[in-house]
Amino acid sequence: MIVRIDGDWYDLSNATEWRHPGGDEILRRQSGKDITHLFYLNHFGRFEEKKKRIEPFRLNAPPEGAELCPVPALNPCSALYLDLKHRESEHLQQHGIPWRHTFDGRSLALRLSCLLACACAPRGIWSGAAASAGVLIPTAIGSAIAAAFGILMGRATWTHAHNAVHNPARMHDAMRRLSHFDLAGLIDVWMAEHHAHHAFTNTDRDPDMSWFSPVLRYNAVAEQGGVGALVRAILIYPFLLPFMLVKSAIHAIAHDSQGPTAVAFVVAISPLRFGLDLLLLGPPNFGVAILAASAYVVATFVATHQTPATHRASSGDWMIDQLQATNNVAATNKFWSLFCGGINCHIEHHLFPMISNDALHRIAPVVQNFAEQHALPYHGYATWPQLVRSHVQLLTTRRSA
Repeated sequence: MIVRIDGDWYDLSNATEWRHPGGDEILRRQSGKDITHLFYLNHFGRFEEKKKRIEPFRLNAPPEGAELCPVPALNPCSALYLDLKHRESEHLQQHGIPWRHTFDGRSLALRLSCLLACACAPRGIWSGAAASAGVLIPTAIGSAIAAAFGILMGRATWTHAHNAVHNPARMHDAMRRLSHFDLAGLIDVWMAEHHAHHAFTNTDRDPDMSWFSPVLRYNAVAEQGGVGALVRAILIYPFLLPFMLVKSAIHAIAHDSQGPTAVAFVVAISPLRFGLDLLLLGPPNFGVAILAASAYVVATFVATHQTPATHRASSGDWMIDQLQATNNVAATNKFWSLFCGGINCHIEHHLFPMISNDALHRIAPVVQNFAEQHALPYHGYATWPQLVRSHVQLLTTRRSA
């Protein structure tokens, strides 16, 4: 656990008299890297006090290979950002808002119910030409249950895996082991990539800009656009989950010290994990579930960074860049937030990634008022269709030859 904060290196490997309150998993996975952005993002304040606690472990010289460690583009420690953090901390305390995420089994229970219901329902009917060809036509009820299962699986990405990526220590051991199987190792394989996304949002170093590379890269789309980009998006968006898993695996192997082990687990467990879904849903309904899960993730996340307003030159301030690069949708609508798993308050999530998705809609007004007070960008859409139109505009508008 050798990490860099504000240019200083710290060896926390044998710090037996000090334990990180948030657990050591993220520190271990970020070993050898600059974690300045994580240090400031994941704490509300008292930064100098926190650095004093690890001062005894500061190295006098950079460790071997330190020159290969990439430095975040901007240091998220401006006076503006610290002021906003102070306001949010006061708001949470004054209103008694529980902001630390609590992991439970409700998501898994709902999905198991869908699987059992689909297994008990008629798998399909034999009819007409389909019967002569040996093709089973899924029933409407079975397909509806499978679609609901897919949506719940997509939502589990935001309410379960996403929070675990940012707050792994909040998940107790039994839940972590269960989630490790249930989500086929997604938490481990996604962790390094998603932290990089938060550090370098909408820049060339943001892994999410190249999910669909080489077919579709958002930075190239933002520079050029054209109807062809929309056509490619329509063709590949239904396959978001496979693209997402492959890109996360590649990034984990290249940038996570535990990446190869995490990817090996995914490869080993995926046939069993998804084989159970296939067995209980049946092949046609399994396809319906995969498409529904991809559609859900696309609808709730892809456009949160990909509209014309979110591609601007850096302001030089990390917080302002996050405001520029992120969209909200119906941020104060608790019903839409419930459906989206809180990811619709995406500005707030990027500014306060340690806050649970359940609390994001309650802090959104504070961030919006702060942005208006300081004349800062705040891209909010009243409805999801408005966001979709902006995303399509990004894909289709020709900006340069």
